[in-house]
Formats: sequence, C-alpha cells, structure tokens
Amino acid sequence: MTRILLEQHLKHKAPLHAFVVMSHHIHTLSTAPRDRTVSWLYQRIKTASSKIISSRLTEREIEQLKMQSGLNERRIWQRSFRGVPIKDETMFWNVAG
Repeated sequence: MTRILLEQHLKHKAPLHAFVVMSHHIHTLSTAPRDRTVSWLYQRIKTASSKIISSRLTEREIEQLKMQSGLNERRIWQRSFRGVPIKDETMFWNVAG
C-alpha cells in the first residue's frame, strides 16, 4: 500500500506530507493537485490500489470480500473518506504531530 500511495501522489503531482498505513485503513496528510480536489486524488489512489490488491488475493480472500460487499457495496474500499482541511501552519503541525 505504501508504494501505491507514493506512486499515485508522484504521478498526480500531489504533495504527500505524512502518512501511516494501519491494518484496515490509512491516514494521510496530502495536498491535492492545483486543478483537482482531494476526493479526485483519493479516487485515483483507491482505483490503483484495488487493482493491485485484487490481483494478489487468494480464493479464500476473494470469497470473504464477496460476503463483505453486501455491507458497503464495495470490495476493497468504502465509498467515501473523511477529509479535514488544514487551515494554518499550527494546525498542520498538530495533525502531523
């Protein structure tokens, strides 16, 4: 996941200031490309990572995801994400901590 996250930020010229990959989710501190939104950027990241992750799943994992898909209508990622705008440098450093 780390490689995909870094590659997508570089590909779309979106600064990635900090990140942590958790067992079931990720946290990032990113700046969207000038002419795009954070939502647009994370759609690209989710698409790219889903393709790679899906290609590496075992049959058992695929079956488990099929059972989960009824819960959130997605196989790998939830539909949305939570973004918090960083208003100033103080807030940046509090979040980046």
